[in-house]
Amino acid sequence: MKNAERALLFLDFDGVLLPVSTDEEITPYQMTPYVSATHHLERSDWSLVSALAATLRPFPEVRIVVSSTWRHLHNLYILRKTLSPLAVVDTTGRAMETRYEEIAAYMYKRPEPWLALDDDDYGWNPERRWNLVHCDMHVGIADKTRLEELSEKLGILRDGRTQ
Repeated sequence: MKNAERALLFLDFDGVLLPVSTDEEITPYQMTPYVSATHHLERSDWSLVSALAATLRPFPEVRIVVSSTWRHLHNLYILRKTLSPLAVVDTTGRAMETRYEEIAAYMYKRPEPWLALDDDDYGWNPERRWNLVHCDMHVGIADKTRLEELSEKLGILRDGRTQ
Protein backbone atom coordinates (compact mmCIF):
# COMPACT_ATOMS: atom_id res chain seq x y z
CA MET A 1 0.00 0.00 0.00
CA LYS A 2 1.43 3.36 -0.96
CA ASN A 3 1.22 6.09 1.67
CA ALA A 4 -1.43 7.96 -0.36
CA GLU A 5 -3.73 4.92 -0.52
CA ARG A 6 -6.24 4.27 2.17
CA ALA A 7 -6.79 1.14 4.18
CA LEU A 8 -10.08 0.13 5.74
CA LEU A 9 -10.58 -1.04 9.29
CA PHE A 10 -13.88 -2.79 9.98
CA LEU A 11 -14.75 -2.00 13.57
CA ASP A 12 -17.05 -3.85 15.95
CA PHE A 13 -18.18 -2.23 19.22
CA ASP A 14 -19.46 -4.89 21.64
CA GLY A 15 -16.55 -7.06 22.73
CA VAL A 16 -13.99 -4.69 21.16
CA LEU A 17 -14.55 -1.09 22.32
CA LEU A 18 -17.14 -2.16 24.88
CA PRO A 19 -16.06 -5.35 26.66
CA VAL A 20 -18.94 -7.63 27.56
CA SER A 21 -19.43 -8.29 31.26
CA THR A 22 -18.21 -11.69 32.40
CA ASP A 23 -21.63 -12.06 34.01
CA GLU A 24 -23.27 -12.17 30.58
CA GLU A 25 -23.52 -15.66 29.13
CA ILE A 26 -23.45 -14.82 25.43
CA THR A 27 -21.31 -15.72 22.44
CA PRO A 28 -20.29 -13.14 19.82
CA TYR A 29 -22.51 -14.94 17.29
CA GLN A 30 -25.52 -14.23 19.52
CA MET A 31 -24.87 -10.48 19.50
CA THR A 32 -27.78 -8.81 17.74
CA PRO A 33 -29.11 -5.28 17.55
CA TYR A 34 -31.48 -6.27 20.34
CA VAL A 35 -28.60 -7.25 22.64
CA SER A 36 -26.65 -4.13 21.67
CA ALA A 37 -29.71 -2.00 22.31
CA THR A 38 -29.25 -2.73 26.00
CA HIS A 39 -26.19 -0.47 25.72
CA HIS A 40 -26.97 3.20 25.30
CA LEU A 41 -24.56 5.62 23.69
CA GLU A 42 -24.64 8.04 26.59
CA ARG A 43 -24.34 5.32 29.25
CA SER A 44 -21.55 3.33 27.61
CA ASP A 45 -17.88 3.72 28.45
CA TRP A 46 -16.19 4.82 25.23
CA SER A 47 -12.76 5.31 26.83
CA LEU A 48 -11.16 2.67 24.61
CA VAL A 49 -11.79 4.89 21.57
CA SER A 50 -8.84 7.05 22.64
CA ALA A 51 -6.58 3.97 22.87
CA LEU A 52 -7.61 2.98 19.34
CA ALA A 53 -7.09 6.55 18.10
CA ALA A 54 -3.57 6.58 19.57
CA THR A 55 -2.79 3.27 17.84
CA LEU A 56 -4.07 4.60 14.51
CA ARG A 57 -2.29 7.99 14.75
CA PRO A 58 0.79 6.76 12.78
CA PHE A 59 -1.59 5.46 10.07
CA PRO A 60 -3.55 8.50 8.80
CA GLU A 61 -4.57 6.53 5.72
CA VAL A 62 -6.82 4.24 7.78
CA ARG A 63 -10.56 4.79 7.45
CA ILE A 64 -13.12 3.15 9.73
CA VAL A 65 -16.10 1.18 8.46
CA VAL A 66 -18.49 0.34 11.30
CA SER A 67 -19.36 -3.36 11.12
CA SER A 68 -20.99 -3.46 14.56
CA THR A 69 -24.68 -4.18 14.96
CA TRP A 70 -24.85 -0.66 16.41
CA ARG A 71 -25.05 0.46 12.76
CA HIS A 72 -28.66 -0.73 12.78
CA LEU A 73 -29.49 1.45 15.79
CA HIS A 74 -27.70 4.71 15.00
CA ASN A 75 -27.06 6.66 11.81
CA LEU A 76 -23.61 7.43 10.43
CA TYR A 77 -23.63 10.97 11.86
CA ILE A 78 -24.18 9.67 15.42
CA LEU A 79 -21.58 6.92 14.96
CA ARG A 80 -19.02 9.49 13.74
CA LYS A 81 -19.67 11.71 16.77
CA THR A 82 -19.40 8.74 19.13
CA LEU A 83 -16.11 7.56 17.62
CA SER A 84 -14.49 10.98 17.23
CA PRO A 85 -11.57 11.46 16.49
CA LEU A 86 -11.56 8.28 14.38
CA ALA A 87 -12.06 8.71 10.62
CA VAL A 88 -15.38 6.90 10.19
CA VAL A 89 -16.39 6.78 6.52
CA ASP A 90 -19.16 4.19 6.27
CA THR A 91 -21.00 1.22 7.70
CA THR A 92 -21.32 -2.26 6.26
CA GLY A 93 -24.64 -3.07 4.66
CA ARG A 94 -27.44 -5.32 5.69
CA ALA A 95 -27.00 -8.06 8.25
CA MET A 96 -25.87 -11.43 6.94
CA GLU A 97 -25.25 -14.77 8.61
CA THR A 98 -21.67 -13.92 9.63
CA ARG A 99 -19.64 -10.78 10.14
CA TYR A 100 -17.13 -12.08 7.62
CA GLU A 101 -19.87 -12.32 4.96
CA GLU A 102 -20.86 -8.71 5.66
CA ILE A 103 -17.27 -7.56 5.23
CA ALA A 104 -16.72 -9.69 2.11
CA ALA A 105 -19.88 -8.22 0.54
CA TYR A 106 -18.68 -4.70 1.35
CA MET A 107 -15.22 -5.40 -0.11
CA TYR A 108 -16.53 -7.01 -3.30
CA LYS A 109 -14.70 -5.28 -6.16
CA ARG A 110 -12.90 -2.87 -3.81
CA PRO A 111 -9.13 -2.73 -4.10
CA GLU A 112 -8.29 -1.32 -0.66
CA PRO A 113 -6.34 -3.38 1.82
CA TRP A 114 -8.32 -4.04 4.97
CA LEU A 115 -8.36 -5.40 8.49
CA ALA A 116 -11.16 -6.15 10.93
CA LEU A 117 -11.10 -5.57 14.67
CA ASP A 118 -13.74 -7.91 16.06
CA ASP A 119 -14.55 -10.45 18.75
CA ASP A 120 -16.69 -12.49 16.33
CA ASP A 121 -14.69 -15.02 14.34
CA TYR A 122 -17.65 -17.31 13.58
CA GLY A 123 -17.63 -18.38 9.93
CA TRP A 124 -14.43 -16.46 9.15
CA ASN A 125 -12.82 -17.51 5.88
CA PRO A 126 -9.53 -19.27 6.78
CA GLU A 127 -7.86 -17.64 3.74
CA ARG A 128 -8.64 -14.21 5.22
CA ARG A 129 -7.90 -15.02 8.85
CA TRP A 130 -4.82 -12.79 8.70
CA ASN A 131 -7.12 -9.78 8.18
CA LEU A 132 -8.82 -10.36 11.53
CA VAL A 133 -7.51 -8.93 14.77
CA HIS A 134 -9.55 -11.10 17.10
CA CYS A 135 -10.43 -9.80 20.57
CA ASP A 136 -11.58 -11.60 23.68
CA MET A 137 -15.12 -10.30 24.11
CA HIS A 138 -14.65 -9.79 27.85
CA VAL A 139 -11.53 -7.65 27.44
CA GLY A 140 -11.67 -6.12 23.95
CA ILE A 141 -8.83 -3.79 23.04
CA ALA A 142 -8.10 -3.20 26.72
CA ASP A 143 -5.83 -6.19 25.97
CA LYS A 144 -2.91 -4.14 24.61
CA THR A 145 -1.63 -7.10 22.59
CA ARG A 146 -4.63 -6.64 20.26
CA LEU A 147 -3.63 -3.03 19.59
CA GLU A 148 -0.02 -4.11 19.08
CA GLU A 149 -1.19 -6.74 16.58
CA LEU A 150 -3.31 -4.14 14.78
CA SER A 151 -0.37 -1.74 14.56
CA GLU A 152 1.94 -4.47 13.29
CA LYS A 153 -0.53 -5.57 10.60
CA LEU A 154 -1.18 -1.98 9.49
CA GLY A 155 2.58 -1.55 9.13
CA ILE A 156 2.72 -4.67 6.99
CA LEU A 157 -0.12 -3.38 4.80
CA ARG A 158 1.59 0.00 4.48
CA ASP A 159 4.82 -1.69 3.39
CA GLY A 160 2.86 -3.70 0.81
CA ARG A 161 4.07 -7.05 2.14
CA THR A 162 0.63 -8.70 2.17
CA GLN A 163 -3.11 -8.13 1.95
